[in-house]
Amino acid sequence: MKTAPTLDLFPTPTPDTYISGNWKAYENDYWGFKLKYPIDSFVACGNISEKEGLRLWKTPFECPEGHDILSSISVIGYKPGDFNPKHTIILSQKIQVAGVENNLYKYEYYESDGPLYVLKESTVFVISLNDRTLEIAYHGINEKDKEIFFNILDTVELYDSRVSQSLQKLEEIQKQKIRNCRIQLFPVQSALSKKGLQEKSKQSIFQLCPRQKETPGNKSGPLLAIKQEC
Repeated sequence: MKTAPTLDLFPTPTPDTYISGNWKAYENDYWGFKLKYPIDSFVACGNISEKEGLRLWKTPFECPEGHDILSSISVIGYKPGDFNPKHTIILSQKIQVAGVENNLYKYEYYESDGPLYVLKESTVFVISLNDRTLEIAYHGINEKDKEIFFNILDTVELYDSRVSQSLQKLEEIQKQKIRNCRIQLFPVQSALSKKGLQEKSKQSIFQLCPRQKETPGNKSGPLLAIKQEC
């Protein structure tokens, strides 16, 4: 991946960029974001699930059975660790969207990128949060549409997502398991005897439940935590 210079990616705003009225609100509870887009310029098709994110096509556009036709604007969500840009970054700068400062990139496409090659380039804003990453992108080189894209970015709001709630629930389950885990302490020698283990098996026990403590005056030696039920 090429090193990207930092340059100004913003187009110069013009008063007629904002299309008065005819802006539609879109909310995605799965990824926890909402925005508005001009329905006179772009159309969203109903065959895209919330988990797949948002796709906007340039009007006029008739929604196909599938969604193989490349969209003009997209919002794609990724779970922690899943986002990995694979395209060539030619420009980069920091901007703030929805109160979050992150990176705005410009990707350039080559023949090796397959169908994306016809787009020439994409302008991409990446919001990196603890529980998810959102990639908001305009695909193409039309300057007027790119201005509208930046105005759409101005409408973006973030809120608690179902992904975030699922992660929090999993974390709470893990904490609850730890709280419910019954730990019993035995002197090392009696623990080995109780379990019919040899001295060389100490290490495997510690790996199973590595909680031990030295007890002053304990003639039986250090205590070993044996996990009974978890």
